[in-house]
Amino acid sequence: MSIKTLFISFAIILTVGIAFAWVGSNPTVRIVYPDAISDADICKVPINVSIEQYNTAQGIDHTLVWLIEETNGDTYISQAEWDARVDMPYTGAKIEDINREAPFVIAELGVDDLIAETYYYVVGIGKDLNGDYSSDSTLIPGVSMDGDANISDSAIVRFYMEDGGSDGITRYLHWSPSYNGYALSADGGNNDGGDSGIIVAFSGTLGDSDTTDTPYIEWSSTTAGVTDYDVIIRINIPTDYRSMGIMTVDYMSDTVLEDTATVYVYDSTDTVDSGANGVTMSSSTWDTESLVLAGTYTAGNYLTVKLHLECAQNQKIRVGTIKIPYVATR
Repeated sequence: MSIKTLFISFAIILTVGIAFAWVGSNPTVRIVYPDAISDADICKVPINVSIEQYNTAQGIDHTLVWLIEETNGDTYISQAEWDARVDMPYTGAKIEDINREAPFVIAELGVDDLIAETYYYVVGIGKDLNGDYSSDSTLIPGVSMDGDANISDSAIVRFYMEDGGSDGITRYLHWSPSYNGYALSADGGNNDGGDSGIIVAFSGTLGDSDTTDTPYIEWSSTTAGVTDYDVIIRINIPTDYRSMGIMTVDYMSDTVLEDTATVYVYDSTDTVDSGANGVTMSSSTWDTESLVLAGTYTAGNYLTVKLHLECAQNQKIRVGTIKIPYVATR
């Protein structure tokens, strides 16, 4: 065989080797614990999440794994649930370029990570050295715990956190009257306040021992009869929202019968909440109304409060701080 023939043969082998060196199956990630196939594990803290990663000629560059809290109990990952996902491992370290057919632990979930009596998902996607992903993450919202054509059943698990997690963290949504953060709406009748109208002011003296100091929004009127105006307030719901607590509204009026504030709360679906569907408040001294919200509220969305303010001639109605506690995921 000539030298030229040897070079040609070597070039063909080298070309074939290069062409097929990167050919292999898509990277595969399997959630081993909690069990992704049965989706029936009932867990207590700590939970050691373990996976396998394999089935790629290139090796896996890194694996992406997320913890997702289920908020609606339907066994499907909603867009809102997906948007609130948490990366694992929490250190932000990549799970690097190795095929591991033996399970290995990627994160230990403790009381700071999980809430008792709550369902969660763990989802895993692999990326190989050739830039190929095992699944398209943009298609995960809407997937069930059994997977679909995009992500296999073994790469998504739903489990129940029975005990040992936290009860969640209580945080608060506040609205304090000021010359922004609300809109005004006239309903078409009896909306003329004459020489008065809507004002924002402050009640009390800062620095004294009185704890009833508060900013307030006021409707007053010099027009004969009873007049009214609506104040519309939109409050964003944080991405860590889990459940609503009891809403409180501070208020005061001149007389009990004629000067009133009526509260309506619209949930994230723009449906009036049965717990705040026309609750009327009136008191000649500062008082607080408590409202148990029962609507549908979605993390990253908003709720809307409507205050319908009425007063008689030369009278007034005031509304102070609105406070809504909510349980946060973490």
